[in-house]
Formats: sequence, structure tokens, C-alpha cells
Amino acid sequence: MIIKQANDKIALERLLRLVNQVVEKGLKCKKRNHPSLTLIYISSYTISLSGISEPYDSSLKSLKDAIGAAAMTYPERFICILRTSSPVIFGNNTLRDLQTRGINVFRPYCYTKVYERDLLVNHAKFVISYHFCFDEEIVNYGNYYGSANLTRAGLCGKNYEVFHAPGYLKIFNYWQFTRRKYHKYYIRDAYRVVNERVTLYYYPEKLKQHVDNHILIFESILGQISRVIKHTPMVDLYNAFIELQRLYLEVLSFIDDLPGRQITSQIINKIESTVEVSPPNVIELEMLEATDENIIRSMIDLLKLSEGDLKEIIRKYIKAVESALKIFKDTYDPKHIDKYYDNSEMIFVKRLREYSKHHRELLRNIIEGSPY
Repeated sequence: MIIKQANDKIALERLLRLVNQVVEKGLKCKKRNHPSLTLIYISSYTISLSGISEPYDSSLKSLKDAIGAAAMTYPERFICILRTSSPVIFGNNTLRDLQTRGINVFRPYCYTKVYERDLLVNHAKFVISYHFCFDEEIVNYGNYYGSANLTRAGLCGKNYEVFHAPGYLKIFNYWQFTRRKYHKYYIRDAYRVVNERVTLYYYPEKLKQHVDNHILIFESILGQISRVIKHTPMVDLYNAFIELQRLYLEVLSFIDDLPGRQITSQIINKIESTVEVSPPNVIELEMLEATDENIIRSMIDLLKLSEGDLKEIIRKYIKAVESALKIFKDTYDPKHIDKYYDNSEMIFVKRLREYSKHHRELLRNIIEGSPY
């Protein structure tokens, strides 16, 4: 592990070095006409435009430029996975706008995922890179695990961070690599994300099924919580109070993750302008979660909530989630969602048509231990 002191650029340097090295490996394989795959898997709580655009020096491209170069130069052999928090969980503020801008840079080139069931906030911060040269039967691997987000402050600003990044690529024999469970986990997850994005953008009937399944889950949770209000101990009321706020944000995040960003943005705006609740503070919400009864009672005392207060807030959030689901069901049409692609989606869908089949085949072959 390495400690990054305030204004130290070592975290940025290590991160960009591993990404630039793996992208360069892909370029060399392309020039030699070697069958290959370059995979970069990015996960961060928040992403800022300044963070991903920050160069270390003239020898290292920024994260944005390195990924853009690979995506444009050898798109059929390059896969980028991006997992981060949906901007909608941050409320209507500047942080939401900044997170949106950071994500939008990658949307045309990366398989982007901002929602996962039961995972409201994406706290994981890492970048993993692989380059598979099938002709030479070798795998180049690099990783960056840190406490810093993909922001300028986190990577090279006045922050105190701890991270792990060797600064060089490890080399494995391909056949040895395919037997390592640690790496198989990330390859399988990359395949899952790619497969899901293809399914949701390609097949309207599967998109509809995906939507219907989640609506049933949300309505089931809502029904369970609705039964809590009558004759319920304070501890259970508190848990319902927390769970409903999470559910409200989860519904918005789910909508934000769907194809058709022109219409999903309209739906989210309509929901937020219609409901009579303030957007929950997601960081505060995580701090308030508890299971121990004594801690829960201390939280209730801290918030100065009476039984009547809790019941009133619960009723408002039940109404808010019901309203959100109704607006969504009345507006979102999976059968004709291609009419509502924004510009970044149009570029992404074009890439899907041209390269996603090959991407899935390559990942599947690696998972199965086949050559290519």
C-alpha cells in the first residue's frame, strides 16, 4: 500500500501508467495483426471531468484520452466497463451535475452501469486492466485499488489517500491465467455487464421483462413497508423510515440506468417535481442505517423523532414511491425506446451493433478457457 500526501501526484501517475501501458499493448497487437483483447474495468463512487481529464505529463494520456484512443483505434478488440453511482442519488445539486458530466464522457465507449439491485451507492474504487494477446498466449495485467475517487482532488489534490498500484503490468501465461479464480471473477462480471447492456438495448421484449420484474420487486417492498405503520414498535418504524428513503432513491437509479436517456431524464424530472418529499441525503442515509436496537433508539433520539413523526414521514415516502412508479409505468415504453436515445447512446448503440457480438465471444472464450 502507498500513502498519497496532499498535492502528491503519485496516485494519478500510477493509475495513468497502468492504463496507458495496457492501451499501448493493444496498439502493438493491432499493428502486428495479432488476435487480442484489451479490457479496462473502472469502478468509482464519483467521477469528475477534471479527474479523468488530468494528465500526469506529456508521456501519459489522461484516463479520458487513453480510453478514447483505444475505443477509436481498435474498437473490436477493446472493452471498457464503467460502474459508478447514479447521479440521481445526490439530489438536485452541483454534485449531481458534475457526476453526470463525468459519466457522459465514457457513455459512448464504455458499457456503463449506474444501478445494481440492493447496491444503492457504488463505493468500490478500482481500475483493473487486462491485455490478452492470444497469438503469443500471454496476458498483461495491472490494477489500481484506492481510497480515492476519480476526481482531481482524490488523485492529485489536497487529499490524504491510501492506494495500491504497482505501476507496471504483470505478465501471465494465458493458460495459467484462465485457471485463476480471482481474475475469472472480474472477467465474468465484465461479461455480465456487457451481456446486460446488449440485452436491454437490442431486445425490447427483454427490456420490458427487466422493467416489469423490477416494478414487481419495488411494489412488493412497498407493500411490506405499508403494513408496518399500524401497531408497530418504534424500532420497526425507524427501519421502515430508512428503507423507504433507500427505495425512493433506488427507483430513480433504476430509471436512470435504462435505455432511452431522453425519456428517462424527463421521467426523473417529473417525479422530482411532483412528489412532496425532499431528496434523501444518501451519505446521511448510510450513516443512519443500523440493526442494533440500542443504536436505533439512539438515532431516534438524535433525530428527535416521535412515533407520529416517523409515521408521517413513512406515509409521505410511500406516496412518493407510489407516484414515482405510476409516472414511470405511464410514460416509459420499452417497445419504442429507440426513439429516445440521446447522442451518446446513438454512438454507443452503433458500437454495439458492430462489435458487441465479438466482445461477448472473446469474454466467453476466456471464461471457458478457450484460446479465442
